[in-house]
Amino acid sequence: MVGSLTITNRLLVKGKVEERIAELELPSSRSMIVHTLEMADMEGVSENGWMKVKWSDSFAQQLEMTTFGSMDISHIYEVNDLAERIDRFNNEDRARFCALCGCFLDSTNSNPEKYGRLESSIANAINLTYNVSDKIQVITQVDNLTELGVQCVSHKLMHGFKNISSTALSYLDFTKIGRDYMCSLDGCIHNGCFVYWLPKLNELKLPYDGKSPANKSGVAA
Repeated sequence: MVGSLTITNRLLVKGKVEERIAELELPSSRSMIVHTLEMADMEGVSENGWMKVKWSDSFAQQLEMTTFGSMDISHIYEVNDLAERIDRFNNEDRARFCALCGCFLDSTNSNPEKYGRLESSIANAINLTYNVSDKIQVITQVDNLTELGVQCVSHKLMHGFKNISSTALSYLDFTKIGRDYMCSLDGCIHNGCFVYWLPKLNELKLPYDGKSPANKSGVAA
């Protein structure tokens, strides 16, 4: 399971407001989505309905666009399409996706393109899944800067550590080494991986137009 989605719908029943709440695992089958909508008495666009998405992985920190003011049914299918694409990723590809989201999605800036970023949306998150590739380099078993520093020294990723003695190793500041290496490559740490060599904004593939569910937009899976 990549995440979960909670639908809340408010209905006027015999003069009283009642809430219908239904939950859906992500990704789910189309028939399960229909069943969940029926449980919430949801049809089409609802001014009284909204949904909340909870992602189960570290990309939750990047995917902050999880609440819709007024909900269209297409939003649910769009979120599910994103979950389906993420679900296909192995751990390294999830790290690549996290790094792409952290680098390019901007949910706080009113003019993100001015700063070389994309507006934070499910549509743009779907687009970023199409940019996950082996061109983005990954070093595994790295949860923090210290571990990255250790990798730099043990695998001689930086100049100056080729013939270092075991005595000198005890004096090294591995955290600083890891930080310097990360800055030199403009990389980041996600999912226990150090990720670097991300594409530039103008190099991104953005095939999904965001106007229809991704699985119906003619975009190849």
